[in-house]
Amino acid sequence: MTAFSKRLTATHLLLACLLLLGGILRLIDITDPPLDFHSTRQLRNILVARDIYYQLSPDADPETRALAESFANSVGDFEPPIIETLTALGYKLTGGESFAVPRILNTFFWLLAGLALFDLARRMTSDYAALISLAFYLVLPFSVQASRSFQPDPLMTSLFVGGLWAIYRWTEEKTWKWAILSALLLGLA
Repeated sequence: MTAFSKRLTATHLLLACLLLLGGILRLIDITDPPLDFHSTRQLRNILVARDIYYQLSPDADPETRALAESFANSVGDFEPPIIETLTALGYKLTGGESFAVPRILNTFFWLLAGLALFDLARRMTSDYAALISLAFYLVLPFSVQASRSFQPDPLMTSLFVGGLWAIYRWTEEKTWKWAILSALLLGLA
């Protein structure tokens, strides 16, 4: 085994450990009510997701559906309900409402963006600097708190990081693939 492949293996092992640690930190107390970080904002999103869930459920009780819709209408529209819709689809897949669904979704998005950040930092600097960047992104206390909350911010941040990664890839290759991907990711963000 050459020194290069040993370094590559060590980098991949550390990358996997950081991603695992980042995931574990975000999934602690996964089923607890979202009262730990901007609870009113998270509760608003729960009401919107509940309304979407009942609208997607044809066998839902009409009275329950109407009640969920009235609650969702009372909290206002701030942005397109992207994360709320994904959460409602998660509710459908898991068979009901659960506080775990939005946390799992946001954790997944955050870790995916962590991979993009790692690759971006690796391309700009070195493997070790990229690991340090990823460690800051994944384990700083505010990062953990904010990224496990049921808000659009974790998805927006993840899309933004992915968009920056795609722009950097475009500067390397100058192909339409990277231009379109960066435009899509940053536009969604």
